[in-house]
Formats: sequence, C-alpha cells, structure tokens
Amino acid sequence: MAVYLAQRMVRLVIQVLLVLTLVFILFRLVPGNPVLLLTGGTATTQQVHQLSVQMGWNQPVLVQLGRYIVQVFRANLGTSLLYNQPVIAVIGTHLPPTLALTAASMLLAILVGVPSGIAAAISPHKTSARGLDIAWLLLLAMPNFWLAILLVQIFAVHLHWFPVVGYGSPLALILPALGIGARLIALISQVTRASVQEVSSQPYIQVAQSKGLSRARLIAKHILKPAALPILTMVGLQTGYLLGGSVVIENIFSYPGIGQLLLSAINMHDYALIEGLALTFATLFLLVNL
Repeated sequence: MAVYLAQRMVRLVIQVLLVLTLVFILFRLVPGNPVLLLTGGTATTQQVHQLSVQMGWNQPVLVQLGRYIVQVFRANLGTSLLYNQPVIAVIGTHLPPTLALTAASMLLAILVGVPSGIAAAISPHKTSARGLDIAWLLLLAMPNFWLAILLVQIFAVHLHWFPVVGYGSPLALILPALGIGARLIALISQVTRASVQEVSSQPYIQVAQSKGLSRARLIAKHILKPAALPILTMVGLQTGYLLGGSVVIENIFSYPGIGQLLLSAINMHDYALIEGLALTFATLFLLVNL
C-alpha cells in the first residue's frame, strides 16, 4: 500500500506540472497584448514596456514558464491586479463558500438519490419507479443554469421561501445546491438502482431471503454495502462536475465563491488571478480523484 500511495503521489505531481504548463501555454495563446488589455489600450509605449518588465512578460517563454512553476511550488501565484493582493490570499477568501456549496450539493444528491434508487430497484414495475425514471431523465436533460433561474422564480420571487442572493445562512445554500446537484441526484439514483439490482440477483441474497430476513435488514446488511462501491465512485468523479458547475450557479445567485471570482477576473483581464483559479480547479479535481 505504501508503494502504491507513493506511485500515486508521484503521478499527482506530474499531473500538476502538466496542468501548470497547459494553463501557462493557453494564456500565452490568447490573442492580443495582455499589457494593452490590462491598461485598456490607453498606456504609452514606455508604460507598456515598464509593465511588461515588471510582470516578466518581456522574457523568453521558457524562462517565464520555469519561473512560473517555481513560484507556484513556493505557494506564490502572483498578485491580483483586481484586488491588489496576493492571488493565493484572494482565492483563500473565496474558496470556503464554494467548498460549502459543493458539500451541500453532494449531501443533497446522496440523501435524495440513494433512497430513491433503492426504492426503484426494489419495486421496478411500480408506477412510482416509472415516474422516477421520467423525473431523472428530465433532470439529466435540463441545463443547470435554466433550472437555477426556474428555482429563483418559483421559490424565491413568487413563494418567498428562500433568499434570492447572498451567503451566510443555511437557507441561502439550498437553492444553489439544488441548482448544481439536481443532475447528480439523477445520476446517483440511476447508479444506485442498477447496483442494487445487480447485487440482489446474486445467489447469497437469495439464500438470505430464504432465511426469512426482513426487507429492511436484507438491504441494510447484505445489499447496500457491496452495492456502495459504484455509488462512491460516481460521487467522487462528479465532485469535479460540481466545482465546474459552480461558475454559472454562483453568478446567478451572486454567491461569493471562486466561480463568481473567475468571471470577475476574466472581465477585468486579471491574468494572474485567472491562472491561479484555473490551477485551483484542476488541483481540486486531481485531489478528489486521488
């Protein structure tokens, strides 16, 4: 196990290096002079040159790449022009709300998806199971931004059950979490249903049934544990989707996470912050996979 973990850690470092290189190259391929974009095109030639020297953009690309990788591994992602603060400090301020939203979305998806999947697997021919199939199909086909707008209109604007925007209270988490996690609810339910049905067809389950065990005990003791592996795999893989989906949802609900921060950085051409956020998203996804 120690050797395996060491191999995975080495692989993780290599993947992070590849992500660093890819992020660096992609931003160097953006059309136009980044200095002119930062200054709005109003700077003089001398000011453009001074800023290029200050940011290190006048050096060869390989030199810039090497310096960038060294800085990242020293926990130095540069300075945000938008906030005039170190990028790592800005991201650290906005990361906890996004992690809270991701955790709430995942918890909601598990609490709804697993029981509904078990119910559909136990009674696949009931009308309720067929209704769940239709509901999950609709959720999988529905764009999360459209669902988020629909949730705002119904539950915030018309019914006044939840706040439209904001952060800091449990109620403010529910609508954004549902907007991101609705698709995951459908996926977890479908995976749970297929996994429970597969385990239920095994001979040892038939033996347990012949002993007269109750359905609840049969599910809890003999079915759910071996059926949990595909569910856990799905949960881990979809965490990256939740982080990516936060970019759109956070802006709809004015939620102060790294998703909203990313769009602000893009609008203001804050390259250091954009690179730091891209690296943060990629690293979080790699860590979840690990």
